[in-house]
Amino acid sequence: MVFNYFLDTAYTKDTKNDPTGMLTATIIDGDLIVYDYWAKHLELFDCVNEIENTYNEKGDIRSKVIIENKASGISINTELKRKFKNKMNIFLYNVKGKKEDRLRSYEGYFQSGKVKLVKGDWNEAFIAELTGYPDVPHDESIDCITMALNYYLVNASRGQR
Repeated sequence: MVFNYFLDTAYTKDTKNDPTGMLTATIIDGDLIVYDYWAKHLELFDCVNEIENTYNEKGDIRSKVIIENKASGISINTELKRKFKNKMNIFLYNVKGKKEDRLRSYEGYFQSGKVKLVKGDWNEAFIAELTGYPDVPHDESIDCITMALNYYLVNASRGQR
């Protein structure tokens, strides 16, 4: 089983700002299986180390680290590529459209039970952020899960993953 990693990055310890969110997922028989998710306020190098630790749990040479292509994501991408050269497949992901529209486009997928969460202490906060959007202070889970769904569903329709 190949796990991929989806990141909405921000590097700061300031809790007033957005944290970095990282989602670990795979797809099995058309279902998105979310293995893990975290959101943390970290400085750049601490963030890179946390990404490495998460990747080392389930990642292998087939795994991809997919980072939202925004300001801090570009720096994280550069540092991961510098540090891990040929050990990680790292890609920037261009987000298109409004967050609300991206989330709404997958409503049917959620409602039909095709998104499954592996039981963990992160589940409650993750679900609260997804279901509380837009009335929640942070929304990294939205970006991470819509990146994962788009990646798997669009690539699956093209015969790739």
